[in-house]
Amino acid sequence: MPRIAFTSCMLHQRFDHQPVWHRILAENPAHLVLLGNSIYLDIDAIPQRMSTGQFAEHAHALYRAQLAVPEFDALLRHMAAKGGRRVSAIQGAHDFLWRDAAGADIAGNPEHRKKLEPSRVLFELFQRALAEPGSFPERLDDITPPTEPDETLMYEALPLRDDLWLHLPDGRSHRTETWRVPQGERSLLGGRQLDAFATAVNTAAPGALHLVASGSTGAGWQPYQRDWTALTDLAARHRLLMLSGDLCHDGFASHGGFSGWPLHEATASGAAVRDAVLYGVDAENFALAEVDTTELRLRFFEASGETAARRIERNTWTAKAGA
Repeated sequence: MPRIAFTSCMLHQRFDHQPVWHRILAENPAHLVLLGNSIYLDIDAIPQRMSTGQFAEHAHALYRAQLAVPEFDALLRHMAAKGGRRVSAIQGAHDFLWRDAAGADIAGNPEHRKKLEPSRVLFELFQRALAEPGSFPERLDDITPPTEPDETLMYEALPLRDDLWLHLPDGRSHRTETWRVPQGERSLLGGRQLDAFATAVNTAAPGALHLVASGSTGAGWQPYQRDWTALTDLAARHRLLMLSGDLCHDGFASHGGFSGWPLHEATASGAAVRDAVLYGVDAENFALAEVDTTELRLRFFEASGETAARRIERNTWTAKAGA
C-alpha cells in the first residue's frame, strides 16, 4: 500500500528545529510531497526592495537554512535511502517571490522580472537536494546562471506506480492578478500547461488515480474560471484528488460532481509555523494518503496527534468520514 505524506509551510526564521519531520519519518511513507512555502522569502524582509543580486543571496540562504534543519535533513536522507525519487515539491505563495506575486504579470514588470530567473534556478536546485541530500550549493557563486531564459514548463507528471500518478503543476509562473482583470485575461496555470496536464491525465491507464499538488486551495483556483473549469472537467471523468497547502491547517472538501465525479481536496498545511504563520499556537500539521486497489484513505495529523480521517472508494469515487 503506497503511503504518501504531504504538508506545506516551513518557517525556518522562527523554527530552526521542526519536530514534524520526525513524526513523518515514524510513519515511514513511500513518498513525501511539499506543497509550497518551503521557505518564506517575505518574512523579516521585503524582496520588492531588493536588487536581483540581493534577492538571490536572500533566497539561497533560506533554502540552505531549511535543508540544514536537523529533523528535515534526517527525513530526506531516510527517503533517499529507499532509492529513486521519493520527495517532490512545488512553489507556493511565499517561496516564489513574495506573497501573491503573479509570475505572468511580474514578467512584464521591468523592476522585478530579473528576479524570476534566480527564483526558478534556486527552486530547481532545492528540488534536486530533496532527492540528493547535500547537493545544494554552499555558495551562490558556485551556481552557473543559465545563458538564456528557460522557457521549459516546470510541470511534471510522475508515475508512482502503474495506476497512481503525482502531478506537480507550476502554479506561480503563469499566474495573473485577478483584481480588475477580466476573466478572459486571467490565468493560473496558463494554456500550455493546462494542455500538458490534460494530456497526462487523459493518456494514463483507465481507472488511474491522480494526485494533483497545489500551493493554492480550491478556493484559490475558483477566481480563475478557465483553469478551474478545466480542472473540474478533468475530475468529472477521472479520479482526481487535489493535495493543497497554504492555509496553516488541515482540511477536506469535495467540489463539483454535478455531472460526473467530484474533485476531492485534502489540505495539509502548517508543518513548522504558527496557526497564523507568525502568531498563535505552534503547528505541526501533515497528512497521509494511503492507497490500495479499492480505496484511498486520508489521515490528518496536528501537534496533538491524529485528528481525522476520510475514505474515498475508488470504484464510486465517493468520500466518507472516518478511518
